[in-house]
Amino acid sequence: MKEEQKEIAYRKEILVKGFGIEAVSYILNYVDNMYFKGNVFPEPKVIYRGVTAYYPRKENGADIKGEKVIQSALAYRLQEYCHKGYNRSTYISKLKQMISDARISFPNEYRGQTDLTVLADIQHNGGATCLVDFSKNILKSLWFACEREFDKDGYLYCYDIMHDSIINNNLTWIKDNDDRDIEMLLTASSRFANVCSDVTNRFYYWTPPAVNNRIVSQDSIFIFGLDRFEIEKHNILVFKVSAASKESIKKALETFFNIHSFSIYNDISGYAISKARTNPIAQNDGVNNFNYVFVDILKFMQNEDYTSASSLIRRYQGQREYEGISERKEMELHYSMGICYKKSRHNDRAEYEVINSIEEFKKVIELSNKCIVQSKKELRGEKNPDKRTEIIKDMEYLSRKCVRAYNEIIDLCYDSLLFTEGIQVCDEIIKNYKNLMFKTAALSLSVCRITRMELYILGRMHKKGYEDSKFLESENSSIEIANSRNAFDKLLIEYYMLFDELLNDYRDDKGIIESKKKVTNFKKKLNVTETKKYLHDYYYWEFFDILKALGHIEVRNGDNSVLYINGLKDLTSAMISFRDILESQLMLKNTRF
Repeated sequence: MKEEQKEIAYRKEILVKGFGIEAVSYILNYVDNMYFKGNVFPEPKVIYRGVTAYYPRKENGADIKGEKVIQSALAYRLQEYCHKGYNRSTYISKLKQMISDARISFPNEYRGQTDLTVLADIQHNGGATCLVDFSKNILKSLWFACEREFDKDGYLYCYDIMHDSIINNNLTWIKDNDDRDIEMLLTASSRFANVCSDVTNRFYYWTPPAVNNRIVSQDSIFIFGLDRFEIEKHNILVFKVSAASKESIKKALETFFNIHSFSIYNDISGYAISKARTNPIAQNDGVNNFNYVFVDILKFMQNEDYTSASSLIRRYQGQREYEGISERKEMELHYSMGICYKKSRHNDRAEYEVINSIEEFKKVIELSNKCIVQSKKELRGEKNPDKRTEIIKDMEYLSRKCVRAYNEIIDLCYDSLLFTEGIQVCDEIIKNYKNLMFKTAALSLSVCRITRMELYILGRMHKKGYEDSKFLESENSSIEIANSRNAFDKLLIEYYMLFDELLNDYRDDKGIIESKKKVTNFKKKLNVTETKKYLHDYYYWEFFDILKALGHIEVRNGDNSVLYINGLKDLTSAMISFRDILESQLMLKNTRF
């Protein structure tokens, strides 16, 4: 078992030993030792996915070797039939068209259903959607891994979602009745972070309502998003089921566990079996145990009950035992509290909640930096290679947490129109960049500087910032990007500087007329051919905040005012179109989930 656990640590595939019930027992024992004995979380939460064969990601019609990904059926379908590539716009438009066609064709079945529930029903009836099936039941997932294709090896994925939720902060729970349209959800999942090359909501975890009984009988969970889901980055344990053992395992599952095609696919039987199964309720040892308290906090947050979550945090902070917890645990509590305040800000106390949220994230930054200082001291005195590796991983975790906290603060500044405060946070990072205690590959000084420019423009458009005629000029001279390979960053800088000029032009009619010429000249610079070679430096950039802010520009009397605002819209539309074209031309290096 020691050798096998070493393989897990390096995220290698585990070849299932034995046949029939022996193979089933091998998997269950392995998972039990991996997740339920000595695990950092007292209540591990693992979901499973079984596939009868692995089909690699494709580009230009050819398989990409050397990487392991889990991808949606729609992504695979687009790779099969769109050999020239596809972009996020294509991916989302296919989903929207699918939902629209379903509602038109079956109005009675889908009347009042959300986009997600329509897609879930299509998925469980064999359609290719953005949703990726997982299950809360390991044995049913193992059955799917052995279902067919007996000449190919099957795979069983065991996904520890607690790790992605707490450590990586890239898995977001959404309610079963979430009524946001699919475009809004997917766009939010790829929203570019404000000070780094990361995103705020990378993937969604969704438990669907019982729109059909197959969902119930299969204990379905869906994971979805826009990013590529690379197995080795998500703490996933992979079992490889040899082709030779598939039929014997499938027979054992039917004989000993009553799992077969009839129970999986027959709605009434599947529903009855699901309802007959009992789930053990974990017993905790009271509010004084941090791990159990934290699990309960997460459960409230996953159900979007942020009031109960924040109350539990406050109650625990009032306990005597709170004074003895580590700074890392204290940091996690402040981060969770910041999220609770952030999610609760849409109420009568919105301004108060935003201020509290920002203060909690500032405490996260303070504590993470303090812990990094301690870890660096430990690293200097540590000679054991394994211990050094452990300390380095801990520092990477702390660095990610610190960057996340900065992102959360700036996101709050965007959403709450606190543009001046957002600029000050960017200034803090830029000024102290060389001396920052945390270092992470995700942190991007260029992105932070461009965010600062965008915040300034938004402040001017909303009339909630400050106006400095030399703000962007000084910023442009300070950005060491003139010789950079990142062509899109250069265009972003020019785009915001042109926006600043056009806002100045609005002061007189002559300037409004001149603005059209400036927009036309800028559009000539959007050259895909010259930009193709900058693939490795290309970042996503969203323009929703700018488009939203256009509605806040004062409309004056006369046709010139309309001409001016249309010019600003045309400028932004040109950038969005260029971004999408560039994405297609570059063949989507970050292939869709």
